[in-house]
Amino acid sequence: MQIAVVDDASTDIDVRRLVEQIAGDRVEYHRQSQNVGSVQNLNTSISLSRGRLVHLLHADDRVLPSYYEKMEALFASYPQAGACFSGLRYIDEEGAVTSVESSYAPAECVLENWLHTIATASREYTATAVRRSVYEELGGYFGVSYGEDWEMQVRIASRYPVAYTPDILAEYRTHAGSISRAKVRSGANLADLAWVVDTIQGYLPDSERTELRSQAETNCARLALHYAGRLWHFEGDREASNRQLDGALRLSDDNEIRRGAEALRVAMATGERNPS
Repeated sequence: MQIAVVDDASTDIDVRRLVEQIAGDRVEYHRQSQNVGSVQNLNTSISLSRGRLVHLLHADDRVLPSYYEKMEALFASYPQAGACFSGLRYIDEEGAVTSVESSYAPAECVLENWLHTIATASREYTATAVRRSVYEELGGYFGVSYGEDWEMQVRIASRYPVAYTPDILAEYRTHAGSISRAKVRSGANLADLAWVVDTIQGYLPDSERTELRSQAETNCARLALHYAGRLWHFEGDREASNRQLDGALRLSDDNEIRRGAEALRVAMATGERNPS
């Protein structure tokens, strides 16, 4: 196994020293000459990889014991699969579990109609391993830095079967300092999501684009409403919450979205916060 850390010109800590202290020369260390952003750093990681299977793992996420053995077994069992992924759970800054991703199948399998499923709602990419040959054929990440993994998952699903195990073998960390959280605070995530929804239409059958786009926009609106609630109830950030609310209502006129937005507006108007 090749293990490599690709440092995007970090300034907060000495990453090289950290890698050497923990792993000696067992883990490769590569540093960008200047900060290139998360998307280009992902592409650099792919270009540096030498194995037949590639797993991209952000610095704040982690996998659990047996993840790599299970991925290797899945690719062996389903040689037609371009990518494989496991179940995952969400953790906070301290590593405590906050929630568990819903299962996509009761047992390991090649997922049926996966293109339709992933075209309507994003999922975290932490638990996904991809054949190197797939990246070589389809190309790297581009366009946005929030939702770039969603676009990639749809791109892969449009060309290859995807295998899955419901075993929980990866953890996605949420914390205030993440790149994605900064985009949510500024509202930039909404423009990125709109770009992804537009882009993935080109990977879908013509006859299904309208329906799948509507579902995707509604799910993006639900996500924005969720962020709006957390930004207000947990952090009291009225401006950031309003950005997500406005975005949710632009994305969808679904009655559930409108009712949720109205309820949150009332809570903000009265100063009511419920972080439970």
